[in-house]
Amino acid sequence: MGLQTHYCHILHILFNKMRIYNPNEISQINFSNGIYIMFEDGEYYNNRGIRRVVRVGTHTKKDRLIKRLNDHFIHKNEDGSIFRKNMGKAILNKDNDSYLPIWIKNTRPKEYLIKKKSTEDAVSDYLYKHITLTAFPVDSRADRLRYETAIIATLNKENAFRPSNNWFGRYSTELKIRNSGLWLKNGLNGDVLTPSEFNSLCNILRNQI
Repeated sequence: MGLQTHYCHILHILFNKMRIYNPNEISQINFSNGIYIMFEDGEYYNNRGIRRVVRVGTHTKKDRLIKRLNDHFIHKNEDGSIFRKNMGKAILNKDNDSYLPIWIKNTRPKEYLIKKKSTEDAVSDYLYKHITLTAFPVDSRADRLRYETAIIATLNKENAFRPSNNWFGRYSTELKIRNSGLWLKNGLNGDVLTPSEFNSLCNILRNQI
């Protein structure tokens, strides 16, 4: 097993051993600065029967972890969450919906307000039914941003980390999302975890188990 494969494998094992939250349980996360890891129904890592990571994220401002998660799950406003934006693109693209160009452009024609609401409802419905998450504390902003990018790159650059044929993200209009298996476009080609970063990260994760 190569180093990159080892890192990806161990991270998935540790993430899966941590407490898994559904969207209704976000308020139960007992720290305010950290990184979140999302999973999606039907997605497993390397056919090993463990949940495959589909998104990694954090927040830039202090004490905003819960608020950032609420932006994704609670607040029905795609302007506040690129995750919601991309999920809406996939939902509309799947249905070949003529509203897709309006959703993509962030325009607000009054005649589309009802359609915007129904799309936001559809996004929330999918997230609540199919997405779960875990999280771990990282107080330093610089460390949060570095770990976020490093984890994303480490996953994306591992050949065994690929979505299933039925992954909903395959309906995405974004090539980077379809190819990576992550609901992300940024950080995919960043610098992977160094050995020292990996060891430090594992220590943080083990403290959450």
